[in-house]
Amino acid sequence: MLEKLNLSIEHASWLEEKRKIPSEIAAEAGVVSNGNALGFEYRQNGACMFRKMRREVIAGDQVTKTFWIEPKGAELLLWNEDCLSETVNAPLIMTEGELDALSFLTIGAGPVVSVPNGANLAKPGEGDIKPMEDTAFKYLWDGGKLKRGLRQFGKVILATDDDAKGRILRDELALRLGPTRCWFVTYPAGCKDANDVLMRHGTEALVDLIADAKPFVPNRLVRFSDIPSRADAPRYSSGWPGLDSHLMLVPPELVIVTGSPGAGKSQWALALVANLARLCGLKGAILQFEDNPERNRRDLFRYARSWSNQDRLDMPNGIHGEPVAWVDMMFRTIAPSESLDESEDFNLVWVRSAIEEAACRHDAKWVLIDPWNEIEHVWRINETETAYTNQALRELKRLARRYRIILIVVVHPTKGGAMSKGIADLSLYDCSGSAAWKNKADHGIIVYREDQAAADTHIKIDKSKDYWLMGKPGVVRMRFAPDRASFDFVGYGL
Repeated sequence: MLEKLNLSIEHASWLEEKRKIPSEIAAEAGVVSNGNALGFEYRQNGACMFRKMRREVIAGDQVTKTFWIEPKGAELLLWNEDCLSETVNAPLIMTEGELDALSFLTIGAGPVVSVPNGANLAKPGEGDIKPMEDTAFKYLWDGGKLKRGLRQFGKVILATDDDAKGRILRDELALRLGPTRCWFVTYPAGCKDANDVLMRHGTEALVDLIADAKPFVPNRLVRFSDIPSRADAPRYSSGWPGLDSHLMLVPPELVIVTGSPGAGKSQWALALVANLARLCGLKGAILQFEDNPERNRRDLFRYARSWSNQDRLDMPNGIHGEPVAWVDMMFRTIAPSESLDESEDFNLVWVRSAIEEAACRHDAKWVLIDPWNEIEHVWRINETETAYTNQALRELKRLARRYRIILIVVVHPTKGGAMSKGIADLSLYDCSGSAAWKNKADHGIIVYREDQAAADTHIKIDKSKDYWLMGKPGVVRMRFAPDRASFDFVGYGL
């Protein structure tokens, strides 16, 4: 059990004179002294679980800060976390440090909490969040969900430091808390955090800082400078260098794959995600409704064995270790034909839940839905199929943005359009159900084969939302390699 400590007169004077924080507010919030070290008590249900200690050493113009936890190895939680148990209508304020949180308490703002370990991230994450293994942000989670106290707030204001690491922390917190309910603050010139504002400009400026917070995801007209800058989005190759000028995957995005019957839409999409797993280390989930998983399992095992390099120098992008173990590590799937619950409906609600499970629980960076037409779609009596599809795709894009994943949807074409057109004329407008397939897609891909006996498969990038980042539309020829369950690039054009 931790010994009882109090706030010393020296530290109380330093807080009031230097940091402009009233000592009575600090003492009530659990700020204590232990010699020349200042401590912040982290309490849970009123009991001190651990202390974060802070010591400053001044040598000339240099100030060296040292932090440590007492007792060492204590499980981290948010500072002032007990305020989350209170029911309030105000937004939650989240800071990078305890002194910033105390600054907001000084002006009567709250509830307010601070992260326990500052901005300790050197670079942005890639969005693959698995709550049970999210060690850097373990203090946010309770089992596989956000802590109940955090879930109650409709608005969270992120007041991290205005430096590179602080912005990374802000972005990562927003990703976990939900960007649509997060807001951010803009500090006055010369200030990098809330305590700087309090010290240099006083309480009114700090009040204005909260009042002027901006939505992390704007839902109204704003200036470009009002939108928080984010780390550059990663770009992923399809795995076929000859296709890169036409197709680079940039999450979050919605990829629509269609094409003539028997052309190999599903086979090509499976090879694409296998490349993402092998080359980019991106785990994912395959939601395939037409087949049992046996064909995919067989193809993935064949793919993995063909790339099992076993430390061969001529295969630097190969798969290390046992191929079957690699498949089990990188892929999740469903077995609809094996489901014991015959009442289960594979509808849009189920798909939404499966995507959320894949992203949050299984570290998925992509989800393949194959085919869309086999999902049980039900639209209201006063709703057209076009309106339903448009709304459904809008929902899928929201999920992709929220979890920063690549959503790949395989769609059957209309029978008439697919049978009567060649690759030059076939487009996403020929997808069954709605023109929304073309309008909502970030990438639109058409897989075409002249007939079942044709050697070459044509891959047409019919739509690319951003030519600069994602490649320009165009056509390439590829050839299926059944022994490797993949495709080889043959050439450009029809």
